[in-house]
Amino acid sequence: MGYGRAERTIGASAGQVLGCVKSQSGDIVMKKMILAVVLSGLSALPVAAEYTVKGSFSCEAAMREDGNEHYREYNKWWLLGYFTARNYELQQSVGYGIEDDNIYQMALSYCQSNPGGDWDDAAIHIYDLLD
Repeated sequence: MGYGRAERTIGASAGQVLGCVKSQSGDIVMKKMILAVVLSGLSALPVAAEYTVKGSFSCEAAMREDGNEHYREYNKWWLLGYFTARNYELQQSVGYGIEDDNIYQMALSYCQSNPGGDWDDAAIHIYDLLD
């Protein structure tokens, strides 16, 4: 075995991947075109953002902490920071003209309806609702 041509096949051939019969060249071309259209369509789909949430807490904790003025303010500022970050990232003004306390109350209502959720779930939901 020299360093010349390597004729080893790894995986399936293009014809096998496309399900083509090599004797029908028109079918091969059509299937390749369909595959190209499908793949280009998939690349246009939105990609789910993956990010780390810092300082979030459960909805149960948010409801419990609502009775403490200091925690309530901390939680409200966390929520408003989330809005600021998303607005900055997306060049938007979601929440503009809405009182901060109203945004907080919307998030708290979300948590009352979804006690198994997190404060960041509430933030995402309210932001998307107001968008």
